[in-house]
Amino acid sequence: MKIKINKDALENEIKIIVEKINAVQEKNSNLKNAIGNASDSFEGASADVFVGNIANMIIRTQVDIETVKLMCDLLLGYCDSMIEADNQLKQHFEMMVN
Repeated sequence: MKIKINKDALENEIKIIVEKINAVQEKNSNLKNAIGNASDSFEGASADVFVGNIANMIIRTQVDIETVKLMCDLLLGYCDSMIEADNQLKQHFEMMVN
């Protein structure tokens, strides 16, 4: 099922993820590079740019809500366990971008 997503609402939801990303970044300076490398589209992106890119990508592709939830879950998992989620996150972004 495809849905229309309100960009402001989506960005507010994703900001929770960004706060967690920022908290982890303070402990691990490599996280920014790891996240940036998850997809060529986001290479080197700061957390704020990352949020905007994710929101725009979701709106542009009109992905279904289950995919949005999966992406958010993967991002949260990536913050909790950077190595475990890395390949899944990269594959998921590549799938969504292509």
